[in-house]
Amino acid sequence: MNRIDDFLFKISGYKPRLREGQFIVDESILFQANEAYESQDYETCIRIWTKYANLNNGISLLRLSQCYWIGSGVDVNYEKSFDLLKKATLLIGGTQNYFNLGVGYQVGLSSEQSNYKSFFFYVCAFHHSLENEIDLKDESKQRMDEVYKLLNDEDKQKADLLLGAIDSGFIPAGMDVALELLHSL
Repeated sequence: MNRIDDFLFKISGYKPRLREGQFIVDESILFQANEAYESQDYETCIRIWTKYANLNNGISLLRLSQCYWIGSGVDVNYEKSFDLLKKATLLIGGTQNYFNLGVGYQVGLSSEQSNYKSFFFYVCAFHHSLENEIDLKDESKQRMDEVYKLLNDEDKQKADLLLGAIDSGFIPAGMDVALELLHSL
């Protein structure tokens, strides 16, 4: 895990399940589900991913989220896809996942649209990109800047505290702001 993942787990109230009890699925089962998906045997892959998503397996949550997003074997359901993505991201992190949460909150894929939550996850994607050399840093930064301009004064203050906390190595003084945010997810 990296600093962003550790930070998200710490402030969200979720335990870092990758280290502390995330349900780990035998790779052969996930391979079987992926092969079923590739051969368009959606009944099999949905059954497998649903079973293990219900047991908090991050990969299964993420794959199931993708199915609901594009309608593979299930009806398209953006809200369900987004909820599964949130759970998967809190379990396994990932630059693309943080970025996708930012997009989801920006456009209102969940039951709410939130510029601040969008900003928060773009910040996470940006910093995760820097730490892992993943090529979303420019797009994350651009979207951070766009969304920042849309924040109200109170949210701008929170955003500034969050950025300060990140720049300072996530000192506790700034963590309460992010804590409020993730408790509301």
